[in-house]
Amino acid sequence: MKTSFNVDENIAVIQYLKEELKNINAIQLEVCNLTIIDGKVIGLDIEENTFLRELHNKINLLLKEKFNIGLSGFDGEGFKFHSTLFQENEYNENINKIGLVLKEKMKIPFLVNIKELSFGISEVGRVGTYKVIDKIELKNPIDKLINDLKEPMAELNNMQLTQLNFLRDEVNYIINNNIKDEKKIEKAFDMLVDLLYWFGEK
Repeated sequence: MKTSFNVDENIAVIQYLKEELKNINAIQLEVCNLTIIDGKVIGLDIEENTFLRELHNKINLLLKEKFNIGLSGFDGEGFKFHSTLFQENEYNENINKIGLVLKEKMKIPFLVNIKELSFGISEVGRVGTYKVIDKIELKNPIDKLINDLKEPMAELNNMQLTQLNFLRDEVNYIINNNIKDEKKIEKAFDMLVDLLYWFGEK
């Protein structure tokens, strides 16, 4: 989500970002390509969407305002969303070979459900030292409704529970993929109305 940067107070930065980003919803992303760079790097390219771009910009703004940490590396409007799988400091022929095998075996494009946001640190200038030290679980868009209805939910029958779980998946899919399928939206909306009507009678 952001290029690495040097900072002494890394724990304070992570705690601040955890608090500021704690209400982010879970999202489904599309892996659109596998890239091999100069026999040094293998990475997965992520299809950009509005959510990712806004989150990248928000993180940059938060760090600038709170810690005076500016843009680094590829940050900003030119930032390409990706996930690095392997990285070496120097050319390694095996990186190219592994990358080509992965490219052949992986069924790209494919979708990935992102349910947590990780925070990590590494030693400056030392590839392979990155480690995750904290994370936050991303929220489901409909979880607030469910949490607010814990008491009446205890009285849900099996059919209503099945409807609620299906509705949760449908809402996530519609939101994350900017779906404009009227039938899909209408079905999810009708189920929501039915459930809310039932809750209203309790």
